[in-house]
Amino acid sequence: MGGTVPPVRGPVQQKTKLLSSLRANLRLRHFSPRTEEAYVSWVRRFVRFHGLRHPAELGEREVVGFLTHLSVERRVSASTQGQALAAVLFLYREVLGRPLVGLGSIDRGQERARGECLGGGRLGAGRRPVHGPAPRGRFRV
Repeated sequence: MGGTVPPVRGPVQQKTKLLSSLRANLRLRHFSPRTEEAYVSWVRRFVRFHGLRHPAELGEREVVGFLTHLSVERRVSASTQGQALAAVLFLYREVLGRPLVGLGSIDRGQERARGECLGGGRLGAGRRPVHGPAPRGRFRV
């Protein structure tokens, strides 16, 4: 049973809107509701970024432009950018039936060190030290 599920096409795709088709494809493949919510949100942002043009009119260059915008202008992390890419790739491959090839180089978001804030400092930096006796009880710091 290791094959891929074919995209939902025909009457379902023709009579419904883009986001409804996206949701139907995600549910058909048993994606979690949270993933569905995230993918719909990213596709909506992608369409709005390109002036409400239908994704069928757009190609690889526009996808790279959107992802670069996320990285450079919006300063999202690489993992967030990866989620947006996964959503857009799913849309093109499974809903529109047109896999994207040759995306080329995409400016990736910065991976931040664990505990690093967006402001560039470490968490807790600049805070006054806590004075007094150590806490008592079961959990000690």
